[in-house]
Amino acid sequence: MNYRILLTTSGGGNAQNIVRSLRRSQIKCIIIGVNADKFELAKSNADINYLVPRFNHPLYLETLLKIIEKERIDFIIPNHEMEIKYILDNGHNEILDKCFIPKKEVVELCVNKFALIDYLKNNGINHIPRSYMFSDCNKLHNLDFPIWVRLIQGAGSQGATLVHDPEELSFWINYWTKHKGAIKEDFMISEFLPGKDHHYFSLWKDGVMLVGKAIERIRYCCSKYTLTGTSSSPSLCKAVVRPLLDELTEKIIKTVDPKAQGLYGIDYKADINGIDCLTEINIGRFPRINYIFNLGSSPNIAEMYVKCGMNLPVSIQKVNIPKEDLYFIRDFDTPPTLKTINQIEDYKTMEDNE
Repeated sequence: MNYRILLTTSGGGNAQNIVRSLRRSQIKCIIIGVNADKFELAKSNADINYLVPRFNHPLYLETLLKIIEKERIDFIIPNHEMEIKYILDNGHNEILDKCFIPKKEVVELCVNKFALIDYLKNNGINHIPRSYMFSDCNKLHNLDFPIWVRLIQGAGSQGATLVHDPEELSFWINYWTKHKGAIKEDFMISEFLPGKDHHYFSLWKDGVMLVGKAIERIRYCCSKYTLTGTSSSPSLCKAVVRPLLDELTEKIIKTVDPKAQGLYGIDYKADINGIDCLTEINIGRFPRINYIFNLGSSPNIAEMYVKCGMNLPVSIQKVNIPKEDLYFIRDFDTPPTLKTINQIEDYKTMEDNE
């Protein structure tokens, strides 16, 4: 049987990798892609594509319903936190019943980075950075610089940078409020975390983690063009085994929702003592680098996610341990690549040929 799956943000990086992953799974499916950006949709690798209004447009959900009926959709993969929040706030049962996403109140908590960190701190989670709302910081000269400043909502490190003194902080906030439409209440500041950078991606059902996988970010996309030399999106990352992150992730997600379901991706950054601290939760969606979580080692999380959402049989894989060092390599205008360390080190040099 060919299941008919509707995928939003079609043509975008994470959607492209979801399609690649599902086509290499055991699920036979036809993928119907939708996007509000016709130029991004032009890149789509889905089987059928539709241009739709932006997710918060009054006609968006009505348009989705028409596509669901016409294409006989079995399952929907919404692929953006704010889109998921909008669907939960306004969605019809014909849409919600075909999704496998967390509860509305959990999504609302996680999309606000400061509210999430404050909630976890008040519920006994210690692995979080010292954080403050910028609007509450009346004594900037007493802060322990350097500090990290960022927007409380959004993705892709938008509005985020490292500042070294009160003057830099004020300049950054003033720039964003004057030229980018932000307000001071949109910003939070956190202690600077200089250590290793990890992402932990997990799939949950009825409060049970079915599978969890971790990667370490090593290089970053466009790093030489950013102020900090980093970004949230790696050009090179490595599958890793981190038992502490396995345990910490389970504790954090169960604190956020004892009956958790759907996808949870946690970003961790280590402090000066090497202690991993949560910086945010990407809730309900796949990350751009989902390819390494789906195809890097068994099981394929994209396949498991679709099966969970359609109530097909799945087994608990719990924590996945990669059999060998595996790297995910990506860049603009090139397909993503998975290589083992042995494959990488097997390249010959000129000296080898002499």
